[in-house]
Amino acid sequence: MEYKDYYKTLGLDKKASEKEIQKAYKNLAKKYHPDVNKAKGAEAKFKELNEAYEVLGDKDKKQKYDTLGSNWNQYENAGNYAHQDMGDIGGKKFYGGDFSDFFETIFGSSSKSQSANSFGSILSGMGFGGQQNNQQKTRQKTQQHQQPHQEHKKIEAQEIEVEVSIEEVYEGSKKLMEIGEKKIEVSIPRGIDEGHKIRIKGSSGNDIHLKIKIKKHDLFKLEGKNIIYEVPVVDYDAIFGIEVTVPTISGSSVTLKIPQMTQSGKSLRLKNLGLPNRKTEERGDMFVKAKIMIPKDLSEKEKSLYQEIKDLRNLKDKY
Repeated sequence: MEYKDYYKTLGLDKKASEKEIQKAYKNLAKKYHPDVNKAKGAEAKFKELNEAYEVLGDKDKKQKYDTLGSNWNQYENAGNYAHQDMGDIGGKKFYGGDFSDFFETIFGSSSKSQSANSFGSILSGMGFGGQQNNQQKTRQKTQQHQQPHQEHKKIEAQEIEVEVSIEEVYEGSKKLMEIGEKKIEVSIPRGIDEGHKIRIKGSSGNDIHLKIKIKKHDLFKLEGKNIIYEVPVVDYDAIFGIEVTVPTISGSSVTLKIPQMTQSGKSLRLKNLGLPNRKTEERGDMFVKAKIMIPKDLSEKEKSLYQEIKDLRNLKDKY
């Protein structure tokens, strides 16, 4: 039986550190892995590399190997190491467990059987799988049978986004929706909030959640339950005051007086004309915000009047 120089197999010096040993193994394993290298002798070389790392990658085995050295055959019949259980090497798993007689003589058949799965973490880190023994395959099959039951308990509800108008939120509504091959009528409660989910119970636990999204409106904006409406006011109307007609979300309209000297951005409150609260039925408010506008297409006379106002203001500022 030939003495195997594991350091030579990995292309290392006997003083190589643990990191150097691991690095050399990784590089060579990538090169000769049967999934990558189809050349003749590559698989045999790969097994030699695994056997070398099985020993040099474990402190206890490395120490015994270094101690025995080329005098290993003196211990062949001593039984000192033939059946010792060296355990796993840091949880690493092996690809192909056919170790040499030399290995088994020193480290025992127990180590050989354990090492059949000793390089998985390193090889999986390089993108390779490993061979499995019968126990592993049986365990996998058991897990596969159990998995559907576990997944059944953790089924997540399907989520569908549903757009509704502010008017539908204000009044409540019913929507006819097509889900899969079925058409169902869904009630949208009054005052429902953005992001709220309506649960539709499905068969076999396959529930559906309808997530509410409120569509943007051409006239109104929302701030919580309050409705914001921006009304254009010409500058001279803002100076002298004016009554304006304001639409509401209910479809009706109200008359609102814009006070004299109203500044742009000033908000006037219309109480209880906002959206209802889904639980309490209390309503938010409507805020009418003045947006001061400059008149277009001024005549020369109108421009001269504005110029006169400007001159008067400048004169006033001097005194």
